[in-house]
Amino acid sequence: MPSDYGYINARIKGWHSRLLTAGAVTEIADLPDFPAFLKWMAAGPYAADWQLARARFEGLEAVEQALEANFGQTTRRLLAVSDGAPRRLIGIMLRRWDLANLKTVVRGIARQHGSQEIARNLWPAGNLVMVRLRELAQQRDLRGVADVLATWRDPLAQPLIECLAGFDRDHDLVPVELALDRFHFRDSLRRLRGPESNRSLMAGLLRREIDLANAKTARRLAGQAADQARDPRAYVIDGGEVIDAEAVAELLDPRTRSRRLRALRASPYHGYLAGTGDPVRLEDELDHSFWRHCARLYRARPLAIDVAVGFIWRKQYELVNLRLLARSKFYGLPPEEIRSQLFLDVAGGRCG
Repeated sequence: MPSDYGYINARIKGWHSRLLTAGAVTEIADLPDFPAFLKWMAAGPYAADWQLARARFEGLEAVEQALEANFGQTTRRLLAVSDGAPRRLIGIMLRRWDLANLKTVVRGIARQHGSQEIARNLWPAGNLVMVRLRELAQQRDLRGVADVLATWRDPLAQPLIECLAGFDRDHDLVPVELALDRFHFRDSLRRLRGPESNRSLMAGLLRREIDLANAKTARRLAGQAADQARDPRAYVIDGGEVIDAEAVAELLDPRTRSRRLRALRASPYHGYLAGTGDPVRLEDELDHSFWRHCARLYRARPLAIDVAVGFIWRKQYELVNLRLLARSKFYGLPPEEIRSQLFLDVAGGRCG
């Protein structure tokens, strides 16, 4: 298998050419109803996935199963055409979806959701393929999840096992998710040490994700009542670029908050941390700024890991759009209401 970025990226560019354009997404949004959407699925680029999914599922669930399967196939195809350093870097990139899926499973089991309900919110992409994720979702408790992960020798078993006693005592998911995050970022950054430019780019993206998580922590802690406030350093992930434990502490201190905000003025986090609007909207905008940054890498260095990173994020955007459209048609939402929620600026070739 090739370890040459020229070959790998040529293959990716062929796949990228088949992504839906912003115009195509808009046309789907204008379809009159859910049956019309199903006709598009049957005749469009997802037809093969749709036919397989509808053999086991019906309606909206079949659509979502088809989209999930397509994303997993795309990531496996990306790994299949690469080897050596590119494959290792792509594997590290895909590990973020393993982490997100595991946290979804953990939340669902802790809240006693059914396995099917949990599965509807999964995006299998890395080592944890859908078959494995379903097995995790069927466990009775977090100890069962940890035991299954350990059987598979998945490194994410370690932080989960270490949290079991605390969770059994306090039933608090925050330390569990924080431990998983800290392990993921620490382990990934360790594997990306070195001056090589592709490693540096991947490490930079991880550090930006850490900053994003720490910014959310700072805003969440700022909203707590004084008698509920906890030590911010206990909730910060190490390894970020501009938002570390000291920064979070200063953001929470009225005496130093303004100074720290001025220092962050040129960063993507300033508006989120200083904003007084709807916190959900502000958090969505912060997330989307990072996702768009990743998607734009597709147009960056043509003979580097940038193309693979940008393509995967653009592919995810396409599937997020289609899932949103499927649900809107199923529940009868008007096109004008849903169009504002679509990610058209990163559809197909629109995100340059």
